[in-house]
Amino acid sequence: MAMAEDRKTKQRHADESEGLQRRIEELEKFIAASRKIETTLRESEEKYRKLIESTLDFIFTVDRKGLFTYTNPRFEEVTGQKAADLLGRPFTDVLAPEAKKIAAAQFKRGIKGENGAPYEIDIIHKDGTRVPVEFNVTTLRDRNNQPVGRYGIGRDLT
Repeated sequence: MAMAEDRKTKQRHADESEGLQRRIEELEKFIAASRKIETTLRESEEKYRKLIESTLDFIFTVDRKGLFTYTNPRFEEVTGQKAADLLGRPFTDVLAPEAKKIAAAQFKRGIKGENGAPYEIDIIHKDGTRVPVEFNVTTLRDRNNQPVGRYGIGRDLT
């Protein structure tokens, strides 16, 4: 009787061991796939960051309140201000006084979900120079399709 019990116990341990080995193999495959996805994502992010940072257009994002959350290097050039100085500030801070109401109205319509056409306004460079710009701005949305901010592309018209 004891030998039969021993055999059953050994078989149960062998089955458990085999099951654990299969799970380990599945986890190893999952980890390898995850690493591959991670690498692909990093490469994709790098490619798009280089694209955004090397374009001649100026690109920016703002949050729901209209505060800068990102500016590309070209945006820094056209405003004469570093990204670190712009982040967290209202986008209207870089606009000509007469352009602020127009841009604020465009922003409000966009946050409500309305699509706007490209529009022209002047940016004021840090040195006081006016730079005429055409902006095309689009609403950023979360997974639930709720507006969370805006992103825009500007082109120097001079």
